[in-house]
Amino acid sequence: MKNIFMIKKHKPVKEEQQVEVNRLQELKQLKKLANTYLDFYLARQKGSEKDWEKDLSNRNISLLKATINKLNRLQHNDKIAEYLEAIRPTPPLTDNATEEEKQEAFQKLSKNFSIAFSQGGNLFLLMEINKCSPRLSYFNDLTWFKHGNIQEHLDYGLGRVDETVFEKYLPYQLNRIIETKNSFFSKEFFKDDLILLETILPLIEEEKFIPANILIITMIEGVVRKFALLVYKKQNPDITEEAANDFAYIRNRSLEKLIKNPAWKKDIPLSYAEFVTEYAHTDNPIITSFEKKFKSHKLANDRIEKKLSEFQLILSQHMQNPNLSDEEFKAVCLNHLEGLKDESAYLMNEEDKTVMISINVYFDFLAKKFKEDRNSIIHGKYSFFKEKWKTLVYLTALQTLIEKINWYEKNVSSSNA
Repeated sequence: MKNIFMIKKHKPVKEEQQVEVNRLQELKQLKKLANTYLDFYLARQKGSEKDWEKDLSNRNISLLKATINKLNRLQHNDKIAEYLEAIRPTPPLTDNATEEEKQEAFQKLSKNFSIAFSQGGNLFLLMEINKCSPRLSYFNDLTWFKHGNIQEHLDYGLGRVDETVFEKYLPYQLNRIIETKNSFFSKEFFKDDLILLETILPLIEEEKFIPANILIITMIEGVVRKFALLVYKKQNPDITEEAANDFAYIRNRSLEKLIKNPAWKKDIPLSYAEFVTEYAHTDNPIITSFEKKFKSHKLANDRIEKKLSEFQLILSQHMQNPNLSDEEFKAVCLNHLEGLKDESAYLMNEEDKTVMISINVYFDFLAKKFKEDRNSIIHGKYSFFKEKWKTLVYLTALQTLIEKINWYEKNVSSSNA
């Protein structure tokens, strides 16, 4: 995989053939890695998996198959040529260039950028595949984890380093949690949790990670259930206090059951871009539905561009050599306009660009490996929590939970419920 990390500089024309060979070889390497991960998940499906593992396997299989299909397309001769043209530097404009020449140069630059971005550089493609790495996405489920740079996530996903590579971020995360003492945990509804936090912080300072980690997980569950109670009451304004408490604390005894409960209403608005970025590994019908819609939109957009290019050529030829009567030319125009109208039905509109999700997707990151870790406490597997890096993961989960609760309180009004 060493070639994947090399940044290609522009080659002279005589060396462009070697650039093409390199591009093709690296695409094949990426495909081999994607297939390795795909085989892992397909093999896991044949064994005994927990529900959350099955969901994650299914989602990663879907993502990897899509990436492999993309890599297959990028290896076609026309795509290789298109990519090489896109990354070839554009000759600089002269000082006396006309406005028309400047506009043409800008349009060409924009087109080349679009091609290079859509086809993806090798690092970008590797990052797509790495998100499905079993080490990053399955055994520890760190797809939501924000600490670490690109190189560290790649090295961890590819097995070059272990989890301790992230431990250096613990002091920063610890300071962020300390800051919430006077903000989030000063709120009336979460004041009791501050008592637990005040117990956890000294344990971390003393590197007593087993009790610290167990208490952080316990604290997260308490915060989730309190917030769930508030949201459920907001979404069901006529419900009694007793019934709301029954839902949050008794009827849904497991954290996963509470988060995944179908009773949650879709009251959380997200942009499409944010949705597919933040929740790419969520095995939820909403995301698969929007992915299909986006794919349909992109294909329709490509067809529209092709139809417009064809019409522009016909118009240019007719202007230079009018060999069609006015009626014939009008019929051709109407035919192309009708074709464009048909394609517009597949385009996403403004409403499609906002996705409404519920708590079950919003807190999805707590219903996978984190939920499994929580169960280890109940089963008395305390040595499982001795690692320093787990303290970072759990504190980051707590920070993420706090941020999501704050965002919900600020952006979701009762009218959305």
